[in-house]
Amino acid sequence: MHEIGLPERHISVVKQISLSEEEVRALPASPLSEADYAGDRPDRVLALFVHFLAESEPKFLARGLCREEWLATVHDVTIWTKHLLLERGEIGLRETAWLSHLVRAEIFRLGRLQFVPRLSEEEVAFGGRIFPAGTMYCEVHIPAEGKLEAADADASFARAKELFSPRFFSCDSWLLSPKLKKFLDGGNILAFASRFTVVKTDANDRSAERYIFGKIGDPKEYVAENAFSMRVKEAACLGDCLGSALGYLLA
Repeated sequence: MHEIGLPERHISVVKQISLSEEEVRALPASPLSEADYAGDRPDRVLALFVHFLAESEPKFLARGLCREEWLATVHDVTIWTKHLLLERGEIGLRETAWLSHLVRAEIFRLGRLQFVPRLSEEEVAFGGRIFPAGTMYCEVHIPAEGKLEAADADASFARAKELFSPRFFSCDSWLLSPKLKKFLDGGNILAFASRFTVVKTDANDRSAERYIFGKIGDPKEYVAENAFSMRVKEAACLGDCLGSALGYLLA
């Protein structure tokens, strides 16, 4: 828990919870839907994930990660505990559907970015190329912490190519939304988005508000911490959300 940066308050709570071996063994077979884990004990859910993931190192090392990359990967638990505390004032975990990737060793944090290696279920066409169903590719996810420096992203993509040999990368995120150009004049986010060929947009997606302000709610109540978030808040108050986009990048 200390190695993944779990706050002391959370560590203290986890230490007070007793779990049965049956509970821990059953975790990988569970669908881990958020509906199943949406009760009044998010602290117990956190304890369950901590106990399981503490034993997950061999699975991740077998996929080619080093110990530091394994710790960085399971550090996602810490990110989501902090988000839950901000969003709902609770100590624990509720993001179980997403974190099921960790339980099944399907997601890997390689430096600044996270990757989920997959085989495409259908044909993918972009940039003058056609990739048939069954092509190896990697989903790209951006952990909600720290800056998104170009050099760090370069290193992450290079490591993902080394481990998984994908033909292309996909990213479905508010960070790729074409609307961002209305709120930013330049910088790391737009530079990251420019790597991808956008093939689909969702103008009504409000997920950006959750990551920028900690929740999706009444925009008038959002706390803006910088000029960018202030512009996003002002637009949201007028009913204009950032939206999101799906993009592809050749490997």
